[in-house]
Amino acid sequence: KKHNISNNTKQQLYNKMKLFFVTAVMTVFAATPGVVASSSRGVDNYDSEHSSSFDEEPQDFTPSANANENKMMDFLENPNNPNCDGIGPNTCDNRVACVWTCSTRNSSDKNRGCCEYRRNKQPALRPPTPRPPTPTRRPTPSSSGSPLNDGLSAGRSEANRLWRNAGNTCSAAWSDFPNSVDRRIRNKGWNVNTGNWRQRSFNQGARDGMKEIVTQKEKECFHDTADECVDLGDEAARIIAYNHCGGGVGTTSVSSWREECRDAAVDQCEARIFNEVRNTCGSPSTSDLSMLKNKCWNQVLTMIGDRSEVKDQDYFEAY
Repeated sequence: KKHNISNNTKQQLYNKMKLFFVTAVMTVFAATPGVVASSSRGVDNYDSEHSSSFDEEPQDFTPSANANENKMMDFLENPNNPNCDGIGPNTCDNRVACVWTCSTRNSSDKNRGCCEYRRNKQPALRPPTPRPPTPTRRPTPSSSGSPLNDGLSAGRSEANRLWRNAGNTCSAAWSDFPNSVDRRIRNKGWNVNTGNWRQRSFNQGARDGMKEIVTQKEKECFHDTADECVDLGDEAARIIAYNHCGGGVGTTSVSSWREECRDAAVDQCEARIFNEVRNTCGSPSTSDLSMLKNKCWNQVLTMIGDRSEVKDQDYFEAY
């Protein structure tokens, strides 16, 4: 009986079975896409078993049958792509690898083959995310960058820069450096207390920051070590000896440091004056030595720019 079945009958039966199986595969793919890949292997097995159940003689397929089979096999070879046949324009646009090719977009066009499979269909580009509008109001500073802290930082930085410009030496800590700090505070307007509360707070921080550096440098130069005091006293003694021998025509604690260093320099000058005079022009007399020691006070004050306590104004003006 197998041999008595005509080719057309076998072809019709074969196409019906394939159509039924394709429908089942599409139903499974719509429900659970992950199982389609494994289901495709069952299709191959079924295809081989089904073909072996018929005669092995060649079968004459019509062109339309070959086209349908090619479409089905193309789908089965790409199980992760949906079927593009018989669906409307909106569904076609939403499915991967499906492209709507007709100029009209009516639901009745789904039977015209307007939705076609395209292997290299490019996904639709997402519209660019709009950028937020640029704020027109200046943002309020965070608490970590308060006006007071910003002022302290600015004042310290400016004072350190002035210290470097002054030579980074303790000889500038007597008057040059503090005076330059006061001038810079005035020039930058940090001495005023006008404006809003942010500006006033910044100015206070800037003033305090600069004063902190002044106190720090005076402590390092006048308190932590006596080098500056000894050097000042020695130099004062040399100047007095040279002139005699005819060689030439902030705070309470900070104030005490300055005074102690100044007094130490005067004492050092008085102790060194005899040796300096003797080395320059011979040992001085007792009366000359006493007179020369008395000059140490004015000499030290003159060298550090402190005119308030100079005892001999005539000597100060001559120097």
